[in-house]
Amino acid sequence: MLEDRGTRLVGKTMHAIWSCQCVCGEVRVIQGSNLTSGRSKSCGCLMRRRFDRTKKCPRCEKSKPNTDFYSQPHWRDRSRLVPATYCKDCNSALGAIAYRKNPNRRLASKKYSARLREQVLQAYGGKCACCGENNHVFLAIDHVYGGGTKELTAGNSTNLYRRLRDLGFPKDDYQCLCHNCNWAKHITGGCCPHLLQRAPDGFSSGVLGFGG
Repeated sequence: MLEDRGTRLVGKTMHAIWSCQCVCGEVRVIQGSNLTSGRSKSCGCLMRRRFDRTKKCPRCEKSKPNTDFYSQPHWRDRSRLVPATYCKDCNSALGAIAYRKNPNRRLASKKYSARLREQVLQAYGGKCACCGENNHVFLAIDHVYGGGTKELTAGNSTNLYRRLRDLGFPKDDYQCLCHNCNWAKHITGGCCPHLLQRAPDGFSSGVLGFGG
């Protein structure tokens, strides 16, 4: 760790923030609880190094980079992501075959995804942590310190909800926001205008983290 960067409001809780230097030399601002819990172990270079490797898909029998495989939790350590069994192309092809064989599967999958989404939203308060909107149609899970696009690119929203459930709904890096506040946080560089209205010095005092 290089220096103490003060505190930042995450949801309704203040968290200590530290400026840290990774073994690769990259300097990042990390939440203190992520350091003590071991959730943050690098700037992301360890994950990039893991996905720079190649893997052979058992269906098409082609060796492809790990980025051509969706991510899924390890069967033993659910907090660790590993490449899926089949490459993305074969995974899509197998899904299409299964859908043609069983048209009801898509409907059952939608119902499962809706129930899982409802469970996750309720676990994160069931309302927007910024403006208080409680209509679940308008709500989404926000990555407090960014990285949402990268995580969703590696899988999909259902995989994210399932991973949050398996991890016990961690509150340090995730929160519930409505789509308006989530998008406003993104385009303003990390702070929703609602927070600026309540705290005019929001950026200087570190009211909220990075966009995501």
